[in-house]
Amino acid sequence: MEREFLAAAIRHILSPEDQLRHPAYAALTAALSENQMALDLLGSVDERQQNPTLLLAILHLAALRGDETLTPLYESLNRGEIIDTEAFARTVVHYLEHHVEAVRAELDRMTQTNEVNRTAVLATVISDVARQLGHDEITLVDVGCSMGLNLFPDQVTIAKTDDGNPATLVTQCLSEGFVRSRVPRITRRIGVDQNLLSASDPEDVLWLKACLWPEERRRVQRFDAILAALPNWPKPEFRSGDAIGQVRQLLEEIGDEPVYLINSWVLYYFTDEDRVAWRALIDEYRAKRTIVWISFEHELMGLTLKFPHVPEPAPRKGANQVVVTSSAQDSTHWGWCHPHGHWFSVDSGPKA
Repeated sequence: MEREFLAAAIRHILSPEDQLRHPAYAALTAALSENQMALDLLGSVDERQQNPTLLLAILHLAALRGDETLTPLYESLNRGEIIDTEAFARTVVHYLEHHVEAVRAELDRMTQTNEVNRTAVLATVISDVARQLGHDEITLVDVGCSMGLNLFPDQVTIAKTDDGNPATLVTQCLSEGFVRSRVPRITRRIGVDQNLLSASDPEDVLWLKACLWPEERRRVQRFDAILAALPNWPKPEFRSGDAIGQVRQLLEEIGDEPVYLINSWVLYYFTDEDRVAWRALIDEYRAKRTIVWISFEHELMGLTLKFPHVPEPAPRKGANQVVVTSSAQDSTHWGWCHPHGHWFSVDSGPKA
């Protein structure tokens, strides 16, 4: 990826609304986008992994591991303290420039947050589609599941505003007249990922915490609360390997029950060829059996996925497009949502 595109990608990690919510990270991304060492490091990895959030996560990981310079700064952010954001950015960039090899050693990682608050929107879409199609029981498959935290739309509590419980997912509907339906019974929940992470592995947990943004204190608390709740929830199945191959095998194995495939910020990492192959897989099996594919991705991903053109812009910049494809209907633009599920809107998707 050309240097100027990398710089632009770093500058636009945060959506405009997130830049306002996270001024320290906004200052840091601006500083990294102008730093030659940061651009060289990010440009040195495989193009599919040139995700600027990787640098942010590696730097946060150093803070979580107890670096004498970074740890106090990041802890101040997480406590919600007011700090000099420009000084924060300079200090972190200085650390990067003087610990290049330590940062380089972590570049083979993948940013696998798969933010659990997306379930607040996923549950809404799953429920709405299941109501339309008359599905009372489903098998749920999360493609690119990371630790599998988004496999529990029927277990979480979802609210419009923070109710004080750190495990509650919070999302706001921007569309008038929408009524939430119930989540269908989930008989099987299956996570697929090339690099599965485990909630029982401290290093995996630490890495996912590093992928979170320290200024978003509620997000960090929610992650801890959901991890604590996992032992009391149904146990999912996990499949490790190539997404296309694993999903094909699953669709051959699973019985006649409707299969709901979900993905969020996963197809971003596919090559164009892989996205074309994924779409071909969906079309092949939606002609054979009952499937529903719910996709949360940047709207640019739709160019190779045969998603419909959306004439109306997203209600807020930086939104993810929500597209539903099923055996009953070709790809339909359901609505938009914040990348971390803070809000959603319902467009061509019907209102209850």
